[in-house]
Amino acid sequence: MLKECVINNERITVPVPILNVGDMIDWADSLGSEYGGVVTKIVLDGKDISLKPDRTQDLNPNSSVVLSIDTPTNLSRDVVTAVISMLEISSIVIKDLAVSTWKNDMISLSGRKIVEDLKMVKELIESISSLDMSKIEFDFMKQITGLSNMQSRLTRSLKENNPKEFSSLLLNELDPFLKNLKLDLQDLYVDLVSG
Repeated sequence: MLKECVINNERITVPVPILNVGDMIDWADSLGSEYGGVVTKIVLDGKDISLKPDRTQDLNPNSSVVLSIDTPTNLSRDVVTAVISMLEISSIVIKDLAVSTWKNDMISLSGRKIVEDLKMVKELIESISSLDMSKIEFDFMKQITGLSNMQSRLTRSLKENNPKEFSSLLLNELDPFLKNLKLDLQDLYVDLVSG
């Protein structure tokens, strides 16, 4: 029977009988509700079992359990931070990519990767927008629509194998758009932290 565990870096005594992993998961889920969040990670005896827990596995008083419980706001902050980092890297790559595409009159694999990265950024922003952000001023639809438009135009340029247009879109439209998006996301991050 489990005696204590660590939740969000805080050691606590387990107040209910927990005999196996299934009991622990049920208890952790109820705690998630109390914390206003969800259990996002379960580590048992140093092994992350979050994705495939064996609910029947017995626990003993010496079992080491570490739980992470995250709120939607915390998860949003993490996603926003990740997107900002992606945009910083993209901004560095875009200028060099635009120049090399123009000079070589050829769209490289890196060019195709930028289009895939845009899709990922859009999906991450959509995931944030699905949370309750009623207190946050951020125009999710404007950003999602802008990303969709850029992705469509770059994809069309790829399909038409038009390196000059692709290069021009990267440098003159995508780069400024992503810089503005990064600034907007930095403001959103500040709102999430303060609010």
